[in-house]
Amino acid sequence: MMRPTILFALIAASACSSSPNRNSGQSDAAPAAVETKFDRFSGVTTIVMNPQEVIDNRDLTLRMSLEYKTGGDASGSNVDINFKGQSAISLDFTDYRLYFLADGASVASDMFFCAPLPGSRGKLEIAACTALMSPLRLGRIAESKRVEMKFGSYELEVKPQLLAVLREFMSKVKAYKKGGLSDEFDPQSMMAPPPPPGGKR
Repeated sequence: MMRPTILFALIAASACSSSPNRNSGQSDAAPAAVETKFDRFSGVTTIVMNPQEVIDNRDLTLRMSLEYKTGGDASGSNVDINFKGQSAISLDFTDYRLYFLADGASVASDMFFCAPLPGSRGKLEIAACTALMSPLRLGRIAESKRVEMKFGSYELEVKPQLLAVLREFMSKVKAYKKGGLSDEFDPQSMMAPPPPPGGKR
């Protein structure tokens, strides 16, 4: 019969040998919801909210990501809001605006481009929808307890989990805006840059 001391030693050795496998699995973890990147050549700091689920049902699946640039030549006046997903219903963007109700107060942004295209299985593919919003307005949304969004003609309530990530994103934005958040809007930031001398890119 195996002695208790020998049995304990074998169990301990087995546990130690398995720990590297657990550590290696951690390296495959998903990226953080919010990331900050600094480019030392341009001096631009980019704050990114990686794609987060907005809604997922039989009518509409939608994920949203955010990007904010400040420092260097970046204006720091816009947050880019990007959407991707699929829709089983038509989406009517009549005035090219993205609307929110933040604790009952209306907050709107300009929709720079959104044209859902025919996809597979009769669904519309949402692959190039971009809106612009000032940091101040997005901050109002993030600080609210209840937020509703109108995406084209579809209305939905923003999930608490997404609001928590929005708050994390805005906390990083505020850290770089020592003078306070601005409600300015710079449409030039979404326009293509001028060609270099000689006319070739």
